[in-house]
Amino acid sequence: YYAQYTQGPLKTADYRYNDIYSALAQAVVDTPNADKVYTADYLAGVQSALDNNVQPGLPASQQQAVNDATQALANAISDPQYINYTIRFLNGDQVISTSNTYHYDDVVQTPATNPNKESTAAKVYEFSGWDPAVTRVTQDQDYVAQFNESDRYYTVTYNYHGGTSTEAVKYGDTAQNPPTVNR
Repeated sequence: YYAQYTQGPLKTADYRYNDIYSALAQAVVDTPNADKVYTADYLAGVQSALDNNVQPGLPASQQQAVNDATQALANAISDPQYINYTIRFLNGDQVISTSNTYHYDDVVQTPATNPNKESTAAKVYEFSGWDPAVTRVTQDQDYVAQFNESDRYYTVTYNYHGGTSTEAVKYGDTAQNPPTVNR
C-alpha cells in the first residue's frame, strides 16, 4: 500500500484491502465451511495477512474491524471448532459401523473385521472392498461392502467296492465322472 502525494495536499492512502482481510477473517470464524476445517495453521496464516496489512493512520472504524477480526482469530486458534462428519459402513441394508466423530481430511478407519455375505445353494461370496473406495473425509459418507461372486461347487463322493472316488460338481450340473467298477 502506498500513499500517493502530489504537489498539492496529501491524498488519502488506499486501505480497502484491510476491509477485505477483515471480512475474510470474520468469515473464517463466523461461518464454518463444509469443505474445510480451519486449522490453527490456516487461521494463523489469515492472522499474518491481517497483521501485515495494518497500516499506521488506519481510520478508527477500519482499525476496530481489524482488531475485532484479530481477536476472533485468536479465539478460533486457541479453541478451533470442527464440523463432525458421519461415516457409515453398510453390508447390504445393515449398518455394521457408524462414527460421527470424523473431521474434514481425517483418514477413515475401516471396520476391524471384514463383513461377510451368506452363500446360497448356487453361489459363494467373498468380500472384495468398499464402494466407494475408502479415502479421507470430505463429507458424510456411506461405504457399502462389495463381494465377488463365484459358483458353488459340491463334492460328490463315489463309494464302490474297494475304494472311493470324488468329483467337484458345480451347483445345478450333473456329475460326469463316476468311476468304472469291475465286478
